[in-house]
Amino acid sequence: MVAFPILNAITVMNHPINKKSPIPRYFQVVKSLKKRIKKGEFREGQALPSERLLTSEYDVSRITVVKAMDELKNAGIVESQQGRGTFVKSQSVINRSTFTAHQYFFQQGDKHRWEVKERSWLTSPQAVINAFDLSSNELHFRATVLLSIAHEPTAIYMAHIPRRIAMTNQLESQSNTGLLTLLRDNKLVTDNTVQQSIEAVAANKISANLLNIRTGKPMLAMDSLYLDATKRVEQYTHTVFRGDRFRYQC
Repeated sequence: MVAFPILNAITVMNHPINKKSPIPRYFQVVKSLKKRIKKGEFREGQALPSERLLTSEYDVSRITVVKAMDELKNAGIVESQQGRGTFVKSQSVINRSTFTAHQYFFQQGDKHRWEVKERSWLTSPQAVINAFDLSSNELHFRATVLLSIAHEPTAIYMAHIPRRIAMTNQLESQSNTGLLTLLRDNKLVTDNTVQQSIEAVAANKISANLLNIRTGKPMLAMDSLYLDATKRVEQYTHTVFRGDRFRYQC
């Protein structure tokens, strides 16, 4: 069982701010709370201390705390639940530009769930034909994986594997667990160049169905090409994230 910090009228932790600093007090509170959330003092889905306790902890006015909380809400880090308080958002997912879509997708921890939704040989769509330099009737292997966070479908990861690599790694006979392991550990590609592009897209019928959203809802799409030392494409991935559950931060 995980023990979470308990704050009450008797036990109050002090996090004083620098009142002589030119940095606004509310911004110092924001910075401190972000750091405490990042360190795990307040976990996803957990309530933050009440406004009264925060004013005591930081020795600031209620107006300062309210402004700080509004800043955190606007940043998508916390959310208010009427009559209950303010909670760290379970669906607040941030991917930094130093990460590839693959790293984001498979380095989320035990609280996230991955599920292979589809695996098959198929005739390559135009994007894959262009990436792999194939003819229009050539087959390649595709694995579609669904990522759920806090029991809610959040992203779809589609890995397109060239026939030569799929055959070498016997992907057709791999169990779903084995396939996920190969993808998670990046065993199908060498550690070379990754080219990425990011764009806003609308959910099509397939992605809308998997993510339990309406067709046409805004999404973020990330395309990644994994190139070997000779610049030959080893894998092409197309990942789509729910627009209301994902922020890309440079």
